Amino acid sequence: MEHRIARRGSSYLVAARHHLQGDRSLRGEVARLLAETPVDVDVDAHARPVVLVHGWIARKTSWARTIANLQRRGFDDLHAASYDVWREDLHRAAARVGDRLREVADRHEVDQVDVVAHSMGGPTVLAAMAADSAVADTVHRVVSLGSPWAGAPAARRARLTPVGPLRSAAQLAPGSTDLACLRAWAATRMRTPWTSVWSAADELVPGWSGTTLFGPTVTNVEAPPLGHLELLLSRRVVELIGDGLRASDAVAA
Repeated sequence: MEHRIARRGSSYLVAARHHLQGDRSLRGEVARLLAETPVDVDVDAHARPVVLVHGWIARKTSWARTIANLQRRGFDDLHAASYDVWREDLHRAAARVGDRLREVADRHEVDQVDVVAHSMGGPTVLAAMAADSAVADTVHRVVSLGSPWAGAPAARRARLTPVGPLRSAAQLAPGSTDLACLRAWAATRMRTPWTSVWSAADELVPGWSGTTLFGPTVTNVEAPPLGHLELLLSRRVVELIGDGLRASDAVAA
């Protein structure tokens, strides 16, 4: 038990360091991680661009290890979408992310992109799709990690003082009307295949919340027992991401 706690604590420190890095250091960090274990040249390249959307009070640099692990599995056309919870609530963040998804698609002259989202990134992407049919049409497949579909218990206190980043946190609290509307939209109107990955050991998003997204195109997948930030560091989770994204053509058909 003590060894597991120490290992998890070390993982949190690594993830926190990634969060605090400047954006310019992301490529260097990815290159360093790839140098530790070279890319498998035998893997098949993924057909579509993949956009990664971070969680609450995080940065796109939090994806450094995930990007390196995805590149090892043949996902080399990777992009990050960012938003600012200090100045934007869930829906304004969704508008920014929606613009980024369409920008990536237009730049690559493709009709659709795939999306990987962590924590609040999941509801943000879903809100962008629900608010704009053009964004929904742009998204081919989504894999979310540890997203609080029925709310995160720690966010309850944010309702007392919903200012700054606590505005979006309050929208992620249990009983949130925003989350309820998003779940209803996913269950009745979403046509995009969505894989929702959750962990029984997630200390921020418990299983009863992580498994609450449902609908004809939603698949819930249990990850190994990992903490909320450990989901960004695990190669096993990257395998689940890869399986979800590569299965998209068969699901969409």
